[in-house]
Amino acid sequence: MPKRKHESHSPSPRVLTLRASTLRQHYQRSAPQGGVGTEPSGGQTAAEGPDDQWEKLKARAHERLSQFRVTEECEKLQDCFTALLNWLPEGGRDAIAHDILGSKSDKKLTADFERICTRLLFPMKFCGRKRCEYTKDKHEPLDEDLAEYESGIHQECLRRDGNRCVVTKTTSKGDSQIVLEPAYIIPWSFPSHNPPKDTGCISKMWTTLYRCFPAIESVLSSRINEVENSLTLLNSINREFGEFRCALESIPDTPHTYKFVTFKDFPLELKSSLSGQVKFKDTDQPTSQAGLPHPVLLDCHYRLAKIFYESGMIDVIDEDIRDLEELIAGHELDLDGDTDLGSVVEYAIWGSMTA
Repeated sequence: MPKRKHESHSPSPRVLTLRASTLRQHYQRSAPQGGVGTEPSGGQTAAEGPDDQWEKLKARAHERLSQFRVTEECEKLQDCFTALLNWLPEGGRDAIAHDILGSKSDKKLTADFERICTRLLFPMKFCGRKRCEYTKDKHEPLDEDLAEYESGIHQECLRRDGNRCVVTKTTSKGDSQIVLEPAYIIPWSFPSHNPPKDTGCISKMWTTLYRCFPAIESVLSSRINEVENSLTLLNSINREFGEFRCALESIPDTPHTYKFVTFKDFPLELKSSLSGQVKFKDTDQPTSQAGLPHPVLLDCHYRLAKIFYESGMIDVIDEDIRDLEELIAGHELDLDGDTDLGSVVEYAIWGSMTA
């Protein structure tokens, strides 16, 4: 991706928090009356519970999707929306269902699909690939204050997890070949860009994220650059975690305890070293829950991974990312009609702003 211009410093953690707060206020002002994704009051009856209301809403959304005329350009639309309805949390799934029902034409439904892809799915997958610039691109200096701050977060993450990979229990002590990395749960670069005043791209990304994952709003604004958004992993597993090829699924009624799940693209050679269960605790303060990876953030990462794979969008987005990387590198693209140039150019513009 294009590199950051060194003359424009990266925003400080305080600025990031203030920016997220501002975006949250904008989102609240623009949200529909009665909350995002809520049923009109006239559509509810006293005998219906929340689950009944959701099942009816979901069934209506599926009926609308079944009427969509599939084209080559939108062959994943139905699968994508179905996965969103299945895996988004309460509130987010309702908002998507109302979007589907509000799309009276296939053109409008296609536009909604493209917005979800370019404002949520692609940015999350692309930012996850970038990992953390502080650990990956040490030859390029960052803003000194930000670098020092992130270094402190990384050291705190390693200390909290006992300098061990939380999945394999591997420690780097005494073995220089073992590299541990603090992995961000929600990609560090997703909200980190200070967009030009005439660009609403990043604001739209935040709005879409909050709309699909309502509970994340109060968490992410204050913790994106905090230790609660990180966990210690081997560098090889960190790569897969950032690519959404693995995730942590919460185990009911057992706080801060998760099942480590892998998906079809997870390397077979790494599976032999995995532990099936991960329990987070502060090694220096075992009874304290402060500073542990936040359950809402881990749940968001897990649900996104399920959406990517259940919908088949993981393969589509990976191909788009390769096209984008070729475009940025100046390589020739496949112009035989298989490359979606519109999406690639839009991603390229977005990528240039978040680099």
